Amino acid sequence: WRYIYFAWEFPNTYYAKLNDEKFQPFGWNRRGWHYLRNFALVSTYGFLLPLFLLGQTGLDGWRGRLGRTIAVVTVLFLLPGLGWPFLLVERAGWEVGFSEPTWSVASRIGWLVAMCFFVVVIGLERSGSVPRILAWVLTLVTIFFAVFSGGDWMDGYRWLAMASVPMAILFSDAIRMIASKWSRRWVWLPLLATVLIANVVNATRLVSYPETSMYSVYRRVAYVHHLMDRLDIDYGTVMDVDMGANMWWGKSHIVDMAGLVDVSMGHHEWEKPFIKEYVYGQRQPEFAHVHSHWERKTGLSRHVEWKRYIEVPGYPVSRGSRHVGNLVRRDLFVRSSWEGTPRNVAFGQNSELVGWDVVVAEVAPGGLLELDVGFRR
Repeated sequence: WRYIYFAWEFPNTYYAKLNDEKFQPFGWNRRGWHYLRNFALVSTYGFLLPLFLLGQTGLDGWRGRLGRTIAVVTVLFLLPGLGWPFLLVERAGWEVGFSEPTWSVASRIGWLVAMCFFVVVIGLERSGSVPRILAWVLTLVTIFFAVFSGGDWMDGYRWLAMASVPMAILFSDAIRMIASKWSRRWVWLPLLATVLIANVVNATRLVSYPETSMYSVYRRVAYVHHLMDRLDIDYGTVMDVDMGANMWWGKSHIVDMAGLVDVSMGHHEWEKPFIKEYVYGQRQPEFAHVHSHWERKTGLSRHVEWKRYIEVPGYPVSRGSRHVGNLVRRDLFVRSSWEGTPRNVAFGQNSELVGWDVVVAEVAPGGLLELDVGFRR
């Protein structure tokens, strides 16, 4: 439907994650290249780049010599543009005052582009070149898209997920080629070292920066269900993020602040007139989970309509701690005037019962009787 109705080439999640920065092919420190460099470091794939290059060219004869030369030149081009080697040097107590000139950045990116084609041409007539080149091209297309789009705004490097399969093929092919040249007694050492290093790096990052699990979000969904039961609402609208768990366990309409499953939010940048019309005018969610980062990013609290919502205590996340930012629309339990049958009863000077109504006149045996009561102070 997105093609026919909206003429959008890609799914809505693409537009929701897309950043505003224009593509700058020589912007080494801009979002696209920065995203790719972080992925190469965190995933350790960057350290395996020479292995991927030699996997294309092979190790024998003139192809092997050219491949090794290209690998060395590529490493020399990359080193001045990487931040972590300089950081390690500075931590060792040496001061580095290096500012890379523009021509160096342009030369590096030009070499990287040319190198991607050189290794393909060199390895054209090798055995198994067709599937090997196909995997290489699929990887390059994915990398280009990640750099061109500026990367994903989350830490999972999802724009590069499509490259994981062809890169696994290229890695195993290169390892097989190198293993055939070594004594079998020593082959397992580099393989084991590669696996161990990659797992230690990724495990360390996961421990240091844990992701929000789906069951953590489930507690939020269950809390909304609890609020709906208390307010006798069968089906409402919830404004939140983390759509996977919300859509799996939830039973409500969704206003997705991140825009992944919400077309209107995905194609806007939380402009104030849009938020006022769409969120507070059209959707009017009964429940919302808004605080810290998303409150600042969307600007929801800067609207006068924000006062229509009341924050409720939240659900426990640890001993003595509750999750904040749980909002309920005020008119669900507090109204400016009583709209039911007037039944005035005064309780002293400060409190007055203005009315009560039985919402359902007949209740089945064993059922619950709902009583709507209005007090005024």
